[in-house]
Amino acid sequence: MVFEKKKLVLCALLLLTTHLWAIDWTTPPTDVSGSGDNLSTHDLAVDSNGNGVAVWVNNTDKTIEASVYTATTNSWSSPTVISASVG
Repeated sequence: MVFEKKKLVLCALLLLTTHLWAIDWTTPPTDVSGSGDNLSTHDLAVDSNGNGVAVWVNNTDKTIEASVYTATTNSWSSPTVISASVG
């Protein structure tokens, strides 16, 4: 589902825009989920310091995955499986 993946990338970009007011708009958005994934049911949360977490369902292997954004380093962690197969 390319549409769902683009929405997750857009969420990551919005997180940066909202909490790092000096975002460089020439920098392409960060794909926090990894390439080629079939994703759905995603969400994003941000704390008052600008740190965030994105979670989603990887429909390829039916796992729940997450990536953590650290504001002080302006970086996302690699996707991590946080739940075994959900169906």
